Amino acid sequence: RTIQRVIFASVNTDFGQQLMQHADGTSMWTYLCNRFDGTVNDQTRALTKRRLYAELEAARCKPNSDLEGHLNSMIRLRTRLQAVGMALDDTVFSGMLVSSLPAGDRFDRLRGLVESGLDCVDTPEKIVEMAITYDKANKADQLLSRAFGSSERAPNPNQQGKPRNGNGGGNGGYKRP
Repeated sequence: RTIQRVIFASVNTDFGQQLMQHADGTSMWTYLCNRFDGTVNDQTRALTKRRLYAELEAARCKPNSDLEGHLNSMIRLRTRLQAVGMALDDTVFSGMLVSSLPAGDRFDRLRGLVESGLDCVDTPEKIVEMAITYDKANKADQLLSRAFGSSERAPNPNQQGKPRNGNGGGNGGYKRP
């Protein structure tokens, strides 16, 4: 009885009338779960499968964004697909994972490892671990580059032609007579 009250208090009147056909709170809750999980009937289940699969196919992680969050989101989508009855092969999901990664040398290397079928990346879990490791290495490189400079970085136009310190042009402060 308490479940029924909570459910009725949470929905609008029209939806509440649809729920009144259920005898108890447990059957109402089951109906709500099925409806919002997209498993109420074969047609909604099929539409949910198509939508979730399309979301997985289209998923892309932008450079310098939250890679772990992106990968977790893809794993949740796969889990939801399994919940509505669509099994997604590990090989297919692995391909989706690596194609969703941003461009970059390390991620390109990971894509190559997966395409080669190597044991070190033969499961989605291994790919996720490797992608997170590569992402952390990329972030460390960026921090080091900012902290210590980089030969790849374009020179600051305000510093061109000027000595780096106030004592001269890089000769240790020695001034020629």
